[in-house]
Amino acid sequence: MHIAVFSQYHTNPDCPATSRHYTLLAHIAKTHRVTLLTTPAWKGQRLTTEFPWMPAGVEIREADIAYSNKMGPARRALAFAQYAAWPCGRACGWTGRT
Repeated sequence: MHIAVFSQYHTNPDCPATSRHYTLLAHIAKTHRVTLLTTPAWKGQRLTTEFPWMPAGVEIREADIAYSNKMGPARRALAFAQYAAWPCGRACGWTGRT
């Protein structure tokens, strides 16, 4: 089975934020094809490199959508709306983002 997982702000255990879905992705990928649809928002905040960014067996597709905790509410809402629309656009073939 191919499972698509949507997580706008993917983190791994090396990040200062929660990464519960990292373990879930690793577990599901043992028996299924898994693709994570995310953004690179947390990549630059890794504290160590003890863990790979993505668990083994998980494919990643990243939308280049800016996000920062310093953004105001309207800009954050726009970032969320862009992320929500992004997979639909990829499915319809009207965006070139990877």
